[in-house]
Amino acid sequence: MSSKPIFLGQFTTNNKKYQYELYEILDNKIPDIEFQKVRLVGNYKNKVPVVKHLKFDDSLSGGGIEIGETIDQALRREIKEELNMEIISWSPIYYKINISEEDEKTNSLGIYAELDTISEFVEDLGGDVIGYDLVKIEELEKRIKYGKTGDWLIKKTEKYFKK
Repeated sequence: MSSKPIFLGQFTTNNKKYQYELYEILDNKIPDIEFQKVRLVGNYKNKVPVVKHLKFDDSLSGGGIEIGETIDQALRREIKEELNMEIISWSPIYYKINISEEDEKTNSLGIYAELDTISEFVEDLGGDVIGYDLVKIEELEKRIKYGKTGDWLIKKTEKYFKK
């Protein structure tokens, strides 16, 4: 993993402003820190599932890691809830430290994963996901609007998507 952030940035979600540091993970070595969230650049038939929310902007699939859950368990639960898909294999690609205006820190782990469907998406029980679209990797940033993070994710993962 890189010892210095590959870049710094800021974002707003739920009317709350955050600063962040994004670090690349090298050699599949996940840092020994506590993660509160997971995010997924999924690959299903060479397209990325982009989650549509009832109240929020489109995003990558993922969410919170519940108390007592491992990263793997959280990933598999979130993907099943939001996409009704299963993870065939996954590898970590980045982690991000988010710092709120109140100086609260949360750590997010970003992964790349090969996916397969279980069955059609019906509903996200207890969540706000209303469906998903499958998009080409080169069109991902237009949908999720993550700025330089989105551009970097595309460059980092596009080698896994057949053209």
